[in-house]
Amino acid sequence: MPDISQFLQEESALHPKMEVQDAVKFIYQGVFGCGHMVNDISAAVSRLRTEYESVEPSDSLPDFQMLSESWARVNISAVKGRISPETLGRIFVLSAREPKGGADDFEKSLGLLCKYFGKGDIDTYLQKYKKDGYPPVSHTGAYRSAYNPAYRVVSAKFIPLLPVFAAIDSKNPHIVGIDGRCGGGKTTYADLLSLVYPCNVF
Repeated sequence: MPDISQFLQEESALHPKMEVQDAVKFIYQGVFGCGHMVNDISAAVSRLRTEYESVEPSDSLPDFQMLSESWARVNISAVKGRISPETLGRIFVLSAREPKGGADDFEKSLGLLCKYFGKGDIDTYLQKYKKDGYPPVSHTGAYRSAYNPAYRVVSAKFIPLLPVFAAIDSKNPHIVGIDGRCGGGKTTYADLLSLVYPCNVF
């Protein structure tokens, strides 16, 4: 089962107006990631461009928030002006192809809700939610009003490279050099960069 407990605790501290449905959404994304397959990069980038235009850059938000050891939310307001919608769109589409957790993992992780909400609230919500087949859910109006969430869920393997994506997008270089000790992850990072950008690796 994905380790979501620590990250849900952080979410509760960051967003105390979180309701049961918002916590369910957090757990859902921590298990299933993007939650659906996304194959059309141009459509994903087009939607991102529109969303980029609708938010203001923010220095107060972190670039990302971990959902589990496998998934994270990249905050659009935080990376706007540093990471392009084209780059984040490609990362999002690549992440949508990653392996995801299963229904059993999700159902077990829902047990974490009892730490944050009253039993009656949880039971009432989960009875209907289970009957509906555990579908993806949206943020509540209260959460949207308080926090104006704007993010993309991506694979955690891309998170260490966010500063690199920002550097590449800001300078648009023709050549990127990766240096480090033997076994330090140079080949792994080069392979990930080659997935996100149309480039050759030498």
